[in-house]
Amino acid sequence: MRRNFYNILEHSNSSPLARLLNLLLMLLIMSNVIAVILASDWTIYLELRVFFDSFELLSILVFRIEYVQRAWVSVEDPRYQSSVLGRLKYLVSPMALVDLVAVLPFYLGILFNID
Repeated sequence: MRRNFYNILEHSNSSPLARLLNLLLMLLIMSNVIAVILASDWTIYLELRVFFDSFELLSILVFRIEYVQRAWVSVEDPRYQSSVLGRLKYLVSPMALVDLVAVLPFYLGILFNID
């Protein structure tokens, strides 16, 4: 099962499901960029606050699931074969760090009073 998830997540052309997932993730990323731009206008944000906040929570949930899944399947890649050390090595790889940095502001905002 882990190998199947690895192929879906890491080989975007390996199957129709992999292509669909890749497309949906790209659409979610683009939608988030648009939402951030729109929400930067205070009048638009106040009018659609519930939508923006709900969309952010949904997006964070999806990206968190993707991040955990990628860490789980990373041992299928020969570069990260060790169960614990391989996953740690993956988690400090450039792509994993980009994924982490993308969701980190949300979690920092929960822990600290920052905007």
